[in-house]
Amino acid sequence: MRRRPDRTLAGLLLALLLPVALPVVLAVRLALSLTSYARLCEWLPQSTGQRNPLWVRQVARAVSIVSRLVPGATCLTQAVATRTLLAWMGHESWIRIGVRRSEDGSFQAHAWLLDHRARPIIGGRRQDLAGFNVLADLDGLVRQ
Repeated sequence: MRRRPDRTLAGLLLALLLPVALPVVLAVRLALSLTSYARLCEWLPQSTGQRNPLWVRQVARAVSIVSRLVPGATCLTQAVATRTLLAWMGHESWIRIGVRRSEDGSFQAHAWLLDHRARPIIGGRRQDLAGFNVLADLDGLVRQ
């Protein structure tokens, strides 16, 4: 059976992105340990508003894969790293923080990245994130 060209391209993009994503995830993880998110945002690139869904999916996939290799690569680390890589490519996105109570009554906080249409890029599916009460859209607050 012949592979579809879009699957081949997606695989090629992922292979190219993995070695780029790892140092970005490591740098974001280290920066979040050493400084505040607001300070980190001063160093992050700005997007130009371009949109290519194939790139967005593959960047999120690459960050998700390499984050397994980085100790403490939390949801915030992954969201910031994905946002950074996408901004370098011109894609617009923002980070959302939400909270909820779990079934056992414990408090949970979570960060995820949204695209220009407020669709999740990394951090969970829309139906999974619906249970969180939104606290902030971080990039909107920091960039004013």
